[in-house]
Amino acid sequence: MVNVCAVLKTNVHEKSIQKDFLSKFSDFLVTLTGADLKNITLELYTDVTMMRAGTTAPMLNIDFVHNSPQIDQTSKYEYANKITQFICIHLHIPEDRLQQKVDDELHYINNSQTKIHRTNRTW
Repeated sequence: MVNVCAVLKTNVHEKSIQKDFLSKFSDFLVTLTGADLKNITLELYTDVTMMRAGTTAPMLNIDFVHNSPQIDQTSKYEYANKITQFICIHLHIPEDRLQQKVDDELHYINNSQTKIHRTNRTW
C-alpha cells in the first residue's frame, strides 16, 4: 500500500489559491505515485512569513513523505520535476522559488513489530 503525505508552506495569500487546489493536487499525486486517494494526506499553510535569497517574493516549501516503490534514486528527479511543474502552474510560483524536501519512509510490519527505514533527501 502506497502512502503519501505532503506539507506545503507558502507566503502566498490564501485568497490567491484556488479552493480546489488540494483536491487537484491529491488527484495528481494518485496518478503520479500509484497511491489510493484514501492514502494521500495534504496540509497547506498559507500567509507564512518566509524569505529566500533576501526576498519575500512568492515561494513555497514542500515536505514530501512517501513509500512509493516508483520513486527511487534513478527516478526521483523526474518526479520532483513533475511536482514542481504542477505547483508552479497552479499556484503561480516561479520554479526557482520552490524547494522540496523528500523523505522515503518504508514500514515493514511483522509479528506486531514495526521496523522503519528512513532516508532524508532534498531535491
